[in-house]
Parts: sequence; structure tokens; C-alpha cells
Amino acid sequence: MTINWFEASQFIRQPWKNGLGETLELFRLPDHDSPDDFLLRLSMAWIKTSGPFSNFPGIDRHLILIEGDKLELERENGDLLNLRKYGIASFAGEEKMGSLVSGPCRDFNVMVRRGWMEAKVKVLHLPKKGTLRVSSNSYLYQLSGELKYQTITKTAETLWKISSDVEIESRSDSTSVLINLI
Repeated sequence: MTINWFEASQFIRQPWKNGLGETLELFRLPDHDSPDDFLLRLSMAWIKTSGPFSNFPGIDRHLILIEGDKLELERENGDLLNLRKYGIASFAGEEKMGSLVSGPCRDFNVMVRRGWMEAKVKVLHLPKKGTLRVSSNSYLYQLSGELKYQTITKTAETLWKISSDVEIESRSDSTSVLINLI
């Protein structure tokens, strides 16, 4: 099949690797050479307080602020990355990084094993009756709105795993995170 869909009931809630919060894992592609590791992981996390990020050596991370007004990421050298809603920060998983929050927020995480593939991540805002062409080897997470492929319509909080080039129609104003693996 060209597309596989994953719904909220299939997502797995689990503690953060550092034990300071929890994440909702949407998708994991295991690394068969190391069963405890992954090649690709898509997840969401609720950040309620400031603190350190979990350490993921050998992983390239992309973090998108999807709820909340602002999230500051503090690098080990003290530099700050200021994210506003739908802003994206990319960094190495082994980099010491902390979050500084002024209020609760939620982020979307894309984590890819370095050297396996590279992720191109963007947030898309589509108007009602808009059309989106998505290339193969992509993932699309619906944050809001309705999207339609052929005769199938999906609503927010659906993950699309796309294995060949497709055209998707927006049935309402919608916002999604698109991940292309290259």
C-alpha cells in the first residue's frame, strides 16, 4: 500500500530517557543491529518545567514547538535558541541541551540515526481545498484539519507513512509536520 496510517490509539506513552517527563511515541523504526536503539523515531513531548534534554548519542534531532507561545533551548555553551510556535530547532542528540520554559508547551520530535538517512522537516499550512504533493519515503503528522487521499479522509493526530509519491487534498484549513527522508 502507498500509505499507512497510525492513529492516536496506536501511539505509546512512555517516560523520557532521563526520567524527567514523558513522551508519546508515534512511530519507531528499530535498528536491527541494536534492538534497544532506533533508526527513526517520531514522538511528542509535554514540557512543563525547565530542565535537561535526554542524551541520544549518534542521533540527529529536529524539534518543533507545536503548542505554547515560546520555548528556549539552552546549549552547553550558554547560547539560546528561541522557538516560537511551529519553529524548528535541529541539533545533535549528544549535545547537552536544556529547555527553559515560561509555561507548558508541547513539541514534536524527529530523531534519525546519523549516517542512516537525513530528515528534511517542515511545517505546512494548507488552505481548504489545497493540494499537497508528497514524495516517497515521507511521514506526515496532522496537527489540525482534515486531509484526504483518494477516498480516505483523516483528521488531526493522524500519522501518515508514505511509501510512494502521492497527492493529498486539504478538506479544511490544516497544519501538518512533513518529514522527508533522503
